[in-house]
Amino acid sequence: MQPAHAPKYKNIVADLNEIDSQFDLEGGSVFKLNRYKNEAKKIIQNNPESAYIILGIIACIENDITMMHKYHKNAIICSGESTHSLYQYSCSLATQGFYNEAYEYSLKAYDKTKEDRLILIQLLCISYNLGLDEKYLFYKKSLQKLGFEFKDPNEFLEDDDDFITETITAVDKVLDANPQMIVEQVPSLEAFVDELVEGVDIS
Repeated sequence: MQPAHAPKYKNIVADLNEIDSQFDLEGGSVFKLNRYKNEAKKIIQNNPESAYIILGIIACIENDITMMHKYHKNAIICSGESTHSLYQYSCSLATQGFYNEAYEYSLKAYDKTKEDRLILIQLLCISYNLGLDEKYLFYKKSLQKLGFEFKDPNEFLEDDDDFITETITAVDKVLDANPQMIVEQVPSLEAFVDELVEGVDIS
């Protein structure tokens, strides 16, 4: 049986992660997803773990939650609960916001491999999202012991603030150079919008 970490499989998973990072699926991405589905179905007999993981990630990208669960659980069963299949399921669960389940499967993977950086990073991120402060500090220290420094999520938020400021500045420059792009406000429309949102809490 071909191992789940074979080069071709790793390349497909890396490409799927790149596609997953996009806000909207482009035509080329949809074509790739269909191609990877076909490739997974071809290897499902000889390498079911890899095939089911690929199909599970694709289902996650396509927001097909039912099939996402089914494929990943098949990968876990046919691999005898391998660390890799547990970790990949945790990633898909976290992507969909199922943090409690994601944490559960990451812990199962962690129990098998205590010094896997990817698993520790996954546990670090999920524990932060769940507000598990003590666990978060534990995983952070565990990563530091392995010589890996991980940026705190609050620092990412600070970077986001800088990015937003830079974006606003860039937009202002474009509008200054192209005043025809500025749409004049319509008082009657503004009044209508004010009436619609009056009393609505948007905080």
